[in-house]
Amino acid sequence: MQEKKINKKYILIATVIIATICIVSTTVMMSLNKKNKYHSYINRADSALNKNRYDEAINLYKKAKEFSKEDALIDNSIKLANIMKEQAEEEEKKAKEAREQQIKQREEERIAYQKQLEEQEKKKAEAEKNQKSEVNNKEEESSEEKGSITKGVEKFFKSLFGK
Repeated sequence: MQEKKINKKYILIATVIIATICIVSTTVMMSLNKKNKYHSYINRADSALNKNRYDEAINLYKKAKEFSKEDALIDNSIKLANIMKEQAEEEEKKAKEAREQQIKQREEERIAYQKQLEEQEKKKAEAEKNQKSEVNNKEEESSEEKGSITKGVEKFFKSLFGK
């Protein structure tokens, strides 16, 4: 019977040791898993930050904060991401304003060019009109001259022949 008691004692001790090892290994694995998740979130957040995806980076830093005791480091990273996001928004706003200004300038140039073309067309039309009126005046003068010459010739012949 004593052997059974000893065997039971060893079995109980072995069971306690195995249970302790399982608990310790589970705790260690959970700790490693938390560290891995923390580093995974940090790496993904840094990658998102490098790709100018600021909102995604901020969210990943916040998730990493759940698995970390280093709150100051994460908080600083979040602040940095927010600052970078604001700067990017300001730059985007400036670029948009510059594009709008450029569009306005091109529109003004186009309108000025159209006005210039219209003025040139008016000048051409006026020049053609003046040229036509000059041609008409010359034709009238020449027809008047022809008319006076024919009248003179008629008078001459009348005076010669008497009719």
